[in-house]
Amino acid sequence: MLRRSRPFAHPALTGMLAAALGCAPADDDTVADAPTDPGGEESRREVDAEPDADARSDADFLAEAETDARPDADFLAETDVPVEPGFHETTRGVVGNGRHPRLSADEGGRLHLTVDDGARLFYRTWNGSWSAPEPVPGSDGVGANKWGRHRIWVAPDGARVQVSWGTGWDTDVFYAWRDGGGWHGPETACPRSVRAWEFAATAGGSDGDAYVFCMFDDLWVAHRSPAGVWDAPTHLWTGGAKHVAAVTGPDDRIHLAFRFARVYYANGDGSSWSPIREVTTHGDSAELPAIALGPDGLVHLAWQRWLDHGGGAWAIDSVRYARGNDDTWSGGGPGVLVHEYEAPANPPELAVDDGGRVVTAWVEGDAVLLAAAVAGGESFLGPWTVAEDPAAVHDGALENDLATPPLAFVGTALHFVYEDDAGRIAHVSGTVAP
Repeated sequence: MLRRSRPFAHPALTGMLAAALGCAPADDDTVADAPTDPGGEESRREVDAEPDADARSDADFLAEAETDARPDADFLAETDVPVEPGFHETTRGVVGNGRHPRLSADEGGRLHLTVDDGARLFYRTWNGSWSAPEPVPGSDGVGANKWGRHRIWVAPDGARVQVSWGTGWDTDVFYAWRDGGGWHGPETACPRSVRAWEFAATAGGSDGDAYVFCMFDDLWVAHRSPAGVWDAPTHLWTGGAKHVAAVTGPDDRIHLAFRFARVYYANGDGSSWSPIREVTTHGDSAELPAIALGPDGLVHLAWQRWLDHGGGAWAIDSVRYARGNDDTWSGGGPGVLVHEYEAPANPPELAVDDGGRVVTAWVEGDAVLLAAAVAGGESFLGPWTVAEDPAAVHDGALENDLATPPLAFVGTALHFVYEDDAGRIAHVSGTVAP
């Protein structure tokens, strides 16, 4: 696969600039993205030994700490040196063992992470350093395959966190939540007595309402009242739908993206829902959409396009993008071309910052790649290689979105996490230019 440069603030260049300006970088110019060392031999253990991917223990997850902080790009930004387009790395480290990470950020700048360690789900937060992991109650036996994918939703103020997950084919879809009193649950959101479930996502409202969207072919929504009462799942869509993603806007309106050969969109207030809109009208297959909201209320989508090469030989083709709402979408039928794949790849993730800059990232071959578009633009720059040690790309099944690198903005700083080739969760932060 073609290599792409990864711009970053180099220590030697920083020193040269400091000397030229007659000053030296202050101690706080380097951000150490690592937990406080409690002391003792255990806290100084190295984390570069490759764990057994099939036997990751709770102790392993607790023991790992984020390390190897890199120089901050802020010093370069303070000079007159032009900032090269690309991703400018600030920190990089290891969070702990695990796979299938999900990431979200609240308005206070705190990151929320859930990870599958092979036996259960763990949750932890970052606000300069990572908290100790907390097991999500009832998540023992979470599946390692597509039915075990989990999703996280975080209230804007970070006071409430919701997680939904399944444990295998033809099982219940479960739900747990965390507030100031700690974790609660699990509860059954979508019972298997309704049908066999395969995919699920969760969203919430500011008043304490919770929603879990469950699907296998048809799409259903289960509502939980603030009093903790679940309504029976309500049918929303018939048509062989798979893979659903959900996000809540500042007006408490929930936006959905899902796929079955094409990408579809809907929104609602929890009790009533818009008609299902077809975003992609092109004849090729559009799969595995990611969804994000911009500061102007526009909906942003990114997905993986597949092409039929004849005789049922489908293959991934490209990363595509569209923005809009309801009936109006950019990019026409096939969407805006972000990147044509050059190697086996997992589907993209998506984030939009407060200024409207759009960033998408995915695993392709032996690299994590990232591309960006300025606010209001649809011409993506990149992609740039931002990591060269991701876990191997999965088998290419259309349903597979388990190894994507989720993204979150904290102000202008972009954070992403991914599973590395040693079975660990890596955390990287930096800035994107332009």
